Amino acid sequence: MGKRTKNFKEDTLKLIQQLPTELSLAVLLGTFPIYLFSKSSEMLDEMVSGLLAIGPLIDYYAWMLAPYALLLIIKYLVRFGSDRGKLAFNFIHRIIADAGTGFQTILRTGAGVAIGVLLLPEAVTKPTTKQYSMLYWMAVMPLIFSCTMSMFRNEVMQRTEHKAYKNPLKLNIKRTKD
Repeated sequence: MGKRTKNFKEDTLKLIQQLPTELSLAVLLGTFPIYLFSKSSEMLDEMVSGLLAIGPLIDYYAWMLAPYALLLIIKYLVRFGSDRGKLAFNFIHRIIADAGTGFQTILRTGAGVAIGVLLLPEAVTKPTTKQYSMLYWMAVMPLIFSCTMSMFRNEVMQRTEHKAYKNPLKLNIKRTKD
């Protein structure tokens, strides 16, 4: 039981350590555009529509997480014996990783948009109390999920980056002429 609690504490700390990065990305992707370009409620509606992904696109990127997660698991479990196999796998992994993390970009942008709307002056937007609570929810939950995804990716990458084995023994053989 003690070990499980220790792992939970370590994982929670790692999750919290991801928050500054995820929050910074959310602000860059969603908050700044909303805050800079939403001077009226019409402009706000236009910006929100432009920044947020539509339902089918969100579904597609969510499904792209499956091959990405599968490749992370393979990378974690399998050691390739040949350099050729490792190079081929790393090539496929890079492509799927770029596509698979598109969902995370959508999460970051959505959280940033919610934060941006919360920061706008009341002259631009007049949310109700219920809308304020929904905006807080829409800012916090995607950030937590994005932190979890980043933590998982970093953990797998850290555990799979194996350094090449170097033989510590060095033979000093001098050849003599006979």
